[in-house]
Amino acid sequence: MIKKSPINTPTQQAELVPLEDAKAIRIVEWLLPLEKLDTVSSKFFARNIQSSIQHIKESRRPLGLKLRNKLSAVIIDNDSYEELSGLKAIYTELVEEVKQSEAAVPPDTDNH
Repeated sequence: MIKKSPINTPTQQAELVPLEDAKAIRIVEWLLPLEKLDTVSSKFFARNIQSSIQHIKESRRPLGLKLRNKLSAVIIDNDSYEELSGLKAIYTELVEEVKQSEAAVPPDTDNH
């Protein structure tokens, strides 16, 4: 999981956000576009649930489930879920920091 460094100034914030973005992207490289997912029918998954879950855990790749030939759900392993949850926390913190830094900057009062 990413450990985020404290950001104290807008300059530090500008320097660290791309670094955090790069880490976040590397962490979720397994997150594929829907059209590139391995998919199985929900009936196949139900009949082979134990082996399907084992495959998801070992491969660390999401599995798409089709219901009536339409992609209806995506299943991920626990570690992948934790990574996404961690990214949500980082994103929430970054958004809050940006809001606070924007609120701290006085509005431009130049009247030209």
